[in-house]
Amino acid sequence: MIAHLLDSKVPSVELTNLYPYCDYEMKVCAYGAQGEGPYSSPVSCRTHQEVPSEPGRLAFNVVSSTVTQLSWAEPAETNGEITAYEVCYGLVNEDNPPSHSLDLLCRTLKAFILVSG
Repeated sequence: MIAHLLDSKVPSVELTNLYPYCDYEMKVCAYGAQGEGPYSSPVSCRTHQEVPSEPGRLAFNVVSSTVTQLSWAEPAETNGEITAYEVCYGLVNEDNPPSHSLDLLCRTLKAFILVSG
């Protein structure tokens, strides 16, 4: 455990700048005129989840005239459990934003096949 010391005159403190979805262990000791007292028993907690960073290493493999295989790496900072990926795709045209969207549950493979039709 890496100790971060906070000076508090009251029996409460707010810990800030913690990492999302991480386990932390905390313990407290009191100081008096004679010095440091014993530490409390440690307690553990997990911070809340946060949105993940973007997936990395997007790559494709053209399988046929109507099929492309797309794959990617898990986000560098998952900040929790990844429950789904959304894939948007469409024709390349300035007047045409991505026209299709696929929601993929995390349990599916990270490499899958898009079939036009």
